[in-house]
Amino acid sequence: MMEIIPFDISSTIYLGQCNTNSYKSCSNSEICLQTQNYCTCDSSQEETISQETPIVDQTVIYAFKNLVRKYKKQMGDTNDISIVTGGLQQYLNKKALKKTETNEDIHQQDSLFHNLPLDCKLHIFSYLGPEDLCRISAVCRDWYFVSEDSILWKELMDRDVKAWNVIGHKTNPALYQEVQSDWSNKEIYLRCSPHINQLMHKNDAVFSFTDFLKSFLPKKSWTPKIAMFGPGLESDLTSGLVRKILYDHNEHMERTGLVSGQFEGVGSGWCYKLPNGQTFQLSVLYSASKQQRTQKLWNRVEGNNLIQINKDEEGETIVELKPAVRDFCRSVDAFVFVVDGTSLDNLKADEIYELSAMLKERWSDTHIPLLVMSCIPNSLSPRLPCIKVVEALNLGNLNRPWQVRDCLVENLEGVIDSFSWLIEQSQRR
Repeated sequence: MMEIIPFDISSTIYLGQCNTNSYKSCSNSEICLQTQNYCTCDSSQEETISQETPIVDQTVIYAFKNLVRKYKKQMGDTNDISIVTGGLQQYLNKKALKKTETNEDIHQQDSLFHNLPLDCKLHIFSYLGPEDLCRISAVCRDWYFVSEDSILWKELMDRDVKAWNVIGHKTNPALYQEVQSDWSNKEIYLRCSPHINQLMHKNDAVFSFTDFLKSFLPKKSWTPKIAMFGPGLESDLTSGLVRKILYDHNEHMERTGLVSGQFEGVGSGWCYKLPNGQTFQLSVLYSASKQQRTQKLWNRVEGNNLIQINKDEEGETIVELKPAVRDFCRSVDAFVFVVDGTSLDNLKADEIYELSAMLKERWSDTHIPLLVMSCIPNSLSPRLPCIKVVEALNLGNLNRPWQVRDCLVENLEGVIDSFSWLIEQSQRR
């Protein structure tokens, strides 16, 4: 149990020399502390020592009494004059620690930025990007709390999401908002931003080491079969994508062979090899021939060679695949849906019936990935944001891996990365 030592604050403290035997019998002839008229340097001394004139400055005594008074006030004691052994030292340590911690706050209070209202600070920080916000959060405590503001990151995400060139089933911000995730808006932004993911992948040694180990693993002998379809293949602005891939010489996609159709001619295509060694088979499915599409009365739903319109028992319209296309889809390892990304009008409901028909669970397994290429003819053309494509196609409700990526027809920018992601996903089955 901790020892309690009575301490009389009102008693006078003397510092003087021991006068026993003319200051010679004392074991310590130097200056010693005398309290209660006994010499503390010799416990056996019992003679009363005469009062000596204090040699300590009164300011020292006053400072000591003031320190004890602050200690008592801090401990919540105003009447009891007893001091717990070691308590004063603990108080001094705590005081020094508190002073050290508040040095930063004192400097902050002296700055003009610290005295600004919170709205002004948020407005200033709103001009910064995600990387700068992460850096300044380490400056001080005040900047940390301002840079972590949820509204600040929500506005940043609403502004930057329109410029993201790729959004997937794991990087869709709406996914975390709909399920009411415990993640903050900052965590959602850093998880979904393609630029941040690219930086983390580049700077993280774990990813580099994993890629290094993958190079020693045996490669799978089979080549994934990819089916490409969609209204973007037949649009006047983006139809050149197929011509660029299939017929023009491309150093990034090497043609290695030809594949014939197996289901009444459906499924013919080419075999390709990417610079990283990945191989795949690509089959292009058109809804109709060019001659049929140029007819004035041609309708994409009724004149589509891939789908057919049926009626159920209740008389409702059902869109299904034709038998040959259905058999082909059961053998496919991945889907590519091409859309014209210049305008939202190109994503009408009657133009995406074939997408819902292709992805029915009866024809394809749920682990088969879907890639949506949002194509524009050149870099000067207007572009629809990826997030708008996700919302228009209602991809958030799909139960399979999916990704939307911006692509350029003139130089196939984004196409190689799209196929690479699709091959990796198809091999995770």
